[in-house]
Amino acid sequence: RVQVPRVGYATDGRLVGVPYYKEAYREALDRSQWGLIEVAQLANYKGTIWATWDTTAPPFIDYLGEMRLYLDTLLDCRDGREGGSEVIGGVQKWFMPCNWKSAAEH
Repeated sequence: RVQVPRVGYATDGRLVGVPYYKEAYREALDRSQWGLIEVAQLANYKGTIWATWDTTAPPFIDYLGEMRLYLDTLLDCRDGREGGSEVIGGVQKWFMPCNWKSAAEH
């Protein structure tokens, strides 16, 4: 089961949960018509997921073209080893003891 804020989908893409289904839709919403749409192409590139609904789109690597270098720079380790990027959830805060206008003035 996949949870989208306040809406629930089964792992096969069927819409299974709608908030206030009886009250808001009076049970008239045909949930079978509002499932997730299957993607035409899916690529896993260095742990990142890329998808398109365009059936005529080129393969992901071909689509990247010369931009692949920049994506690799973002995703690879700073010392050049492949992979190694990690997404860290939550809020990240920094404290800088300076004038709050410093960024705009400098």
